[in-house]
Amino acid sequence: MVLYVCTGNVCRSPIAERFLRAQIASGLNISVQSAGIAALEGLPMDPPSAQALRELGGDDSGHLARWLEDDMITRADLILVATRLHRARVLGTVPSALRRTFTMTEFARLGAPLVGTDMAAYPTDVVAAVAGRRGQYEPGPAEDDDITDPFQQPIETARACAAEIARTVRITLALLGSRE
Repeated sequence: MVLYVCTGNVCRSPIAERFLRAQIASGLNISVQSAGIAALEGLPMDPPSAQALRELGGDDSGHLARWLEDDMITRADLILVATRLHRARVLGTVPSALRRTFTMTEFARLGAPLVGTDMAAYPTDVVAAVAGRRGQYEPGPAEDDDITDPFQQPIETARACAAEIARTVRITLALLGSRE
């Protein structure tokens, strides 16, 4: 299971969750969820983020924000968060999730060179291969790993955020889908 995490679970993580769902090819068994570390529980997506998601071909209908729970972290094969702060919160709760927890942009950056290579047959092997690339390269600026929160911002901000998330989701799907 892929778990996306952000703050309120009304912008970044549901954009990622719903966009990934929209991109999953039939026959590919990937489950996906999202949650927030300070969820605006029970609220739908922020309207500009929902619109940006729809423009990308995703469906925001029925989404209701929910809190991140420890068992979600424990069950997830891959945890993709919006910022380094979210990663720290996840790992502060379940330290053993270190090799499965990345910012969305970090996972895409580390995983992109592996797209199209012959990886093992299980998602856990893909995640391990990406995790194994940590420390092999000089990291970029820390802020490059964070996706800016578009909450209550103009539609242009939500579109830019959604475009960045979509880029990372495409790479993630290429990695997870490469194990046919």
